[in-house]
Amino acid sequence: MNHPQANNLLDEAREGAAHSIYSISYALFLTGDLSENELSRVNPNSQNDQANDNWTIPSGLRTV
Repeated sequence: MNHPQANNLLDEAREGAAHSIYSISYALFLTGDLSENELSRVNPNSQNDQANDNWTIPSGLRTV
């Protein structure tokens, strides 16, 4: 995914399209809105899996 694709995915998510948490997080990382450390918390393939069930998703990105 490149920067324009990341922006497009985030626009779609904002409009209600269903995208995985990882896809949204990676797009946020590419646009500079999420740090590499924060991205590693949601990456299912991370060797340092630090997933936190209490981690909140920014309200604008929640889907139903």
